[in-house]
Amino acid sequence: AKPNKSYLLRRLWRYFRPYKWLLALAIALTVGGNALALVGPKLSGLAIDAIEPGAGRVDFASVYRYAAYMALLYVLSAVMSYALQRLMIRLSRNVVYRMRKDLFEPLPVGFFDRRQTGDVISVLSYDVDTINASLSNDIVQIFTSLITVLGSLVMMLSISPVLILVFVITIPISVFITRYRTKKVRPLFRLRSRKLGELNGFVEEIIGGQRTTRAYHREQVVIGRFDEKNQEAVDAYCNADHHACVMGPSVNLANNLSLALVSVFGALLYMGGTISLGGIASFVLYSRKFSGPINEFANLLAEMQSSFSAAERVFRLLDEEP
Repeated sequence: AKPNKSYLLRRLWRYFRPYKWLLALAIALTVGGNALALVGPKLSGLAIDAIEPGAGRVDFASVYRYAAYMALLYVLSAVMSYALQRLMIRLSRNVVYRMRKDLFEPLPVGFFDRRQTGDVISVLSYDVDTINASLSNDIVQIFTSLITVLGSLVMMLSISPVLILVFVITIPISVFITRYRTKKVRPLFRLRSRKLGELNGFVEEIIGGQRTTRAYHREQVVIGRFDEKNQEAVDAYCNADHHACVMGPSVNLANNLSLALVSVFGALLYMGGTISLGGIASFVLYSRKFSGPINEFANLLAEMQSSFSAAERVFRLLDEEP
């Protein structure tokens, strides 16, 4: 039976546990940086409301004050995001170091009767690097997306609870697309990892036996077998990436639909006097912040499928009895 996601996450947590304080600091930086960035659209709307109809009827003092606050908050948010990236690189490097060290343990002789050496090398290099990329980038993006979505929802509720009803239509569409594509993509990434391991194993075996191949004039046979395995790996890569790439644009289409609906109903509410122009501008910005992470989250889920498949291979190798 294939290990489920909760099992894989528990296994990964064992490597995170020694660095839990670094992880806590990373979460704090994520929350702080995104919270500061979320205030910007609200200040932008207030600056727009300082512009009144008519020539020269602008409260420049208010506009400049709100613009200065926005610049300050965005600078602080950028500094915290930079610190977060540096911290996550260090954290992922430490985790991957321990993982490779555990992998580089003696394996039973019978293991090499069943598996090629190149397949082990593939796990040590490609699969561990895939996990490393996920730890340093995807986890941060998931936390960022979650905070941005929740923060944007709160800010939109404070501006116009009625306009929130637009997302009752578009969010279920995005969720359905994401769930459907995720179930389809994960087996493809698992196949991709396996085919790459088979290719690496074949290459390692053939390079090690070049003299024997030449002695028996089997070069063309070996080249033909390599081309076959190479084509299988390429097909597995293309198939997995193709289905993963479809997810983002599909969700983005639903998100753009929400923006169109917000623009239409926002104009109607403005005509009724229930929302200001600055409020509409802020709501549109928050709707993009709300919808954008959902699109990113769909792409992240596709990348996480690759990481889970790599983690399966890593832990399967770790579980071999020495």
